[in-house]
Amino acid sequence: MPDYKLKTKSLKRLFFGGLVFFFLFSACVPCQAMEILPKRPKDTTIKGQVINSLSNQPLLRAKVKILDASNRDITTSETDTQGRYSVKKRLSGNYVFSCQIEGYTTVSVPKKLDSGKSYTLNFHLQPTPQPRIPPRISSTTPSDGSILYSGETIQISPSINEDATTPLQYQISVDGIIKQTWLNTPTYNWIINNADIGIHRIRIEVRNAQGSNRREVEVAVAARPLIPAEQEVWRNGLER
Repeated sequence: MPDYKLKTKSLKRLFFGGLVFFFLFSACVPCQAMEILPKRPKDTTIKGQVINSLSNQPLLRAKVKILDASNRDITTSETDTQGRYSVKKRLSGNYVFSCQIEGYTTVSVPKKLDSGKSYTLNFHLQPTPQPRIPPRISSTTPSDGSILYSGETIQISPSINEDATTPLQYQISVDGIIKQTWLNTPTYNWIINNADIGIHRIRIEVRNAQGSNRREVEVAVAARPLIPAEQEVWRNGLER
């Protein structure tokens, strides 16, 4: 009888010991599994501002591209009205940030990024140098062959090619007499009176640092408005 009780107690101890071991083992297995699983990468944040290096003004719609080591485009962000951009993405390693906008020199910056960190990267873009183009007179007011009338005030002015490099200066002459000498003003007001009746030659000249151009036109000044037949006579005189 004593041997039976002893065996029973031993079995109970063994059972409870195994039960405790089972629960302890079950609780440790998930912990070990969590340690084995790799950590999930966190988003990296990059933000900054793009500005004009000369005026310090923000640039709208500038594109900031992120390229990987193989020069593949990873993502692109566009600046807002304040010239600001922001990128939030899972990035880690070496990248190149390329910032570009039409009319400015593209800037590329290499940068190493760590997962989960935040970075600030600003860009100062320099305007692309504009080609220096000499002026060209495309037309004049008054035009060649115009008939003007005594008592009028005629505004003499040229039309210049839009791509001419500024600043421009103008000189205007009537019958070889300089009325306006190399000013930034492109017009001259010619007050016509009876003493001006006849045929006149107007010369308009324009210049900038790259070159100059000039055009001459002939006009007639009459005492009064002419009927078509009279206008034809005057024009014939101009053509001679």
